[in-house]
Amino acid sequence: MRDMDETKIVQIEGIEFTLKVISRRMYRKLSFDLSRAKSLLLGDEKEINQENMDRIIKEDPDRFYDATQKLNDAYWELVRHGVSGHRGFKTGALKEIPFEKDGEFVSEKTIENYDLNYLLIRLASEIIHFNELTDEEKKS
Repeated sequence: MRDMDETKIVQIEGIEFTLKVISRRMYRKLSFDLSRAKSLLLGDEKEINQENMDRIIKEDPDRFYDATQKLNDAYWELVRHGVSGHRGFKTGALKEIPFEKDGEFVSEKTIENYDLNYLLIRLASEIIHFNELTDEEKKS
């Protein structure tokens, strides 16, 4: 079983993020929410690509917007539970953006900053990868 105090540093766009292990129970719930959102978005399709998205928007725009909102919510929750800090995240004026928490989780304000800077999906992908590593993979 993974040590809950274990962390990993990743760099995205020059920003250093500290990822943490999400409890197994919560991670399963978040993974299920993400899979459900992808299924709602894609239906019978196998992958997200521009052609599929254009077709879905034309055929059923309500489904598209509902699914993309659920997908964004799933990424938001992964980041909320899976990040424990950041360094080097700056505004356009090069002012450091502080890492803020709400209890033991990332604050909404901090996640909004990640989302506004197109970091949310990439950061969530890193969290998924980190939380799915086996003990052997983590050692190498």
